[in-house]
Formats: sequence, structure tokens, C-alpha cells
Amino acid sequence: MNPDKKGELSRLSSIILALGVLLIGIAAIGFYLEIKKSIERGEGVQEPFWARCVENAIIISAREDLNDVVVGGKDREICRFDRIGKGSEEVCYLNSDILNETRVFVVSAGEIKKAVVCYQPVKPVPMGGD
Repeated sequence: MNPDKKGELSRLSSIILALGVLLIGIAAIGFYLEIKKSIERGEGVQEPFWARCVENAIIISAREDLNDVVVGGKDREICRFDRIGKGSEEVCYLNSDILNETRVFVVSAGEIKKAVVCYQPVKPVPMGGD
């Protein structure tokens, strides 16, 4: 290949690379500004509650006052709380029969429902041996 053409290709690829980096930088700045703008407007999603499974219990953490909170699984009610105050937590204890029947539960408060999965701990298997 002609040395002049090699030089032209090298310059062209350098220009294309620089242009690509510039466009990525502009996109990153635009993304940052959009996120900053949405945070300033307070458009962040504010969940009214969180629910998680810890061992044999579902813990419900209220970020706002909640009324008529129900924990259910397999079309049956397991726990019910008339009210959980903002900043408070409630615990729904699960017995082994319920956990053997299902590991997926639904926590509902008003119109909002959240699915909670309770994982069974894996027992360690000894290495080697008989």
C-alpha cells in the first residue's frame, strides 16, 4: 500500500475516533443534566413502602403512613396490619408449612402491591469424605 494512502487512512481513522469520543462525551453530559434536572424537580420515584424477606419473616418498612396492609400467598391472607406509621416497620412471621407451600408472597397496601420472594438457604455440602 502506498505510504501516502496509509497516512491518509491513519488521519481519517484518528478523526473518526476523536469524533466518536466527542459524541459520547456530549451524550454523557446530556444524560447528567437530565438526571440533575429531574432530581431538582423532585420527580424521583418515592415508594410508599419496602418489603423484604429475611429468614422466616417478611419485613415491611413504611415510608409513609399505610392503612390496611395485607401479606398473602397462594390466594390466602397470612398477615394483616390495620396501620403502619411512616418510618415504622412491621414483621409478618412465616411458619415452615407456609414456606414449604410457596416462596412468593404479595404485600399490598391500598392500590400498591409488591412481590416478595423468600429464598431457602442452601446447606453447605462437605468436601470429600464418605
